[in-house]
Amino acid sequence: MDQFLAGTTPFHHSSFWLLTLVKFKPNGTKQQYQDYFQTSVLPSLVHAGGHLILKLNDNVRTVINGGGSLSDYDACTIYSFPSPASYQSMLSKYQYVSGLNRRHCIVATAELHAFDGQWHNKATPTTPTTPTTPTTPTTPTTQPNFNLDMSEPTRLAQLKIKNRVKLNQITPNDPNRFIQYLKDVRFASDPVWQLNLLKLEPGNKYYMEYFARANAAISHSNVSGNKGRKGGFTFGCGPKGVHTLAGRVKYDLIACMKYPSRDAFVQFVLSQNGEQEDSGAVEEQQNNGHDRHVLRTAGLQIQGLISLSLGSGQGQDRPAALALTVSRL
Repeated sequence: MDQFLAGTTPFHHSSFWLLTLVKFKPNGTKQQYQDYFQTSVLPSLVHAGGHLILKLNDNVRTVINGGGSLSDYDACTIYSFPSPASYQSMLSKYQYVSGLNRRHCIVATAELHAFDGQWHNKATPTTPTTPTTPTTPTTPTTQPNFNLDMSEPTRLAQLKIKNRVKLNQITPNDPNRFIQYLKDVRFASDPVWQLNLLKLEPGNKYYMEYFARANAAISHSNVSGNKGRKGGFTFGCGPKGVHTLAGRVKYDLIACMKYPSRDAFVQFVLSQNGEQEDSGAVEEQQNNGHDRHVLRTAGLQIQGLISLSLGSGQGQDRPAALALTVSRL
């Protein structure tokens, strides 16, 4: 935290987004958290020059917990700050400091991740940029390379599949967790945004190729269950990546994918297991799904996946501006 506030990280003194994930205490409620937010956080945020990007006090569920490194969170908020100094200013405001005791009574645990958030502009696809380190790319690319030689990622994926500990860090290690998500009525009919917190395997770009191919598949107009709406890459990191202020894992990448529905998300997952039942599926599509699975397994070290339901008529395509504010009270 001290290095970040001092401007000695890659963010220096420039703007950033702050992802906050909160788990309530057993006696804490979303209404109590909303009251605390309105009286303590929001006034301090405005006075410090920050903006609210997204706020959900409900319809938040952890689907993949990174092998136990991610809690079952209840609330998700994203802010934008013009600089680390402005964030420090918010933390020192009277309203914010005076509300800390209330927060302590409501919040059991929280994570904070700073990243140079950017809305994805579909008219101008994101292109690779120089990463913050020589070994770990941090900027998603939306241009697949279907000519990639798959021999090395296949070898790496096979090694990881044999390692139960490593495999559990990128898959639902508790099948019941995924089953309960499928039964959760909050995500039954509306578009869902899948928030990905990702730590990549150093030294290869296979996950970035997976990301590009996944975006191409999810954006396709014939995805099962799309209800006439398209999905795809919504927002993510720029070249500065992620700086973890509080959390068990120091992630390399934060990115959000929108799906027209939970059913569309499930069909996409099944397509990577060779189980897609969509009548439009052909052998080539199944093979591409298999290759996506290989690239993901070879390039991903830890994944946290948090599902967000923004409600009917929300979560649609947004301009590349700080324009989205969602409050589920």
